[in-house]
Amino acid sequence: MREWIVPIISAIFGGSITAFFNYRGKILGANAEREDVYADHINDLFKRLDNTQKERDELKEQNIELRSQINELTKLTEQLKAQVHSLSNRVTELTKTIKKGEKNNGKTNQ
Repeated sequence: MREWIVPIISAIFGGSITAFFNYRGKILGANAEREDVYADHINDLFKRLDNTQKERDELKEQNIELRSQINELTKLTEQLKAQVHSLSNRVTELTKTIKKGEKNNGKTNQ
C-alpha cells in the first residue's frame, strides 16, 4: 500500500502544477490575443512600413548609380592597364636602344 502512496501524491502534485501553469498561460494568452491592442498601433505600423519602402527605393536607386560607376571605373582601369603595358614596352625598347648605343660608342671610342 505504501508503494502506491508516493506515485499517487506525485501524480496529484504534478497534475495540480500543470493545471496551474495551463490556467496561467490561458490568461496571458487571452490578454495577448486582443485585437484592440494591435488596432491602436496599426497607423504607426503603416507609417513605418511606408518609410521602410521609401528607404528601400532610395537604396535601389543608389545601388543602380553605384553599379554604373563601377562599370565606368572598370573600363577606365582596363584602359589604364593597357596604357601602362604600352608604356612599359616602350621603356623596354628605349632601354635596349640606349644599351646598343652605349656598346657602339664604346667600340668606336676604343
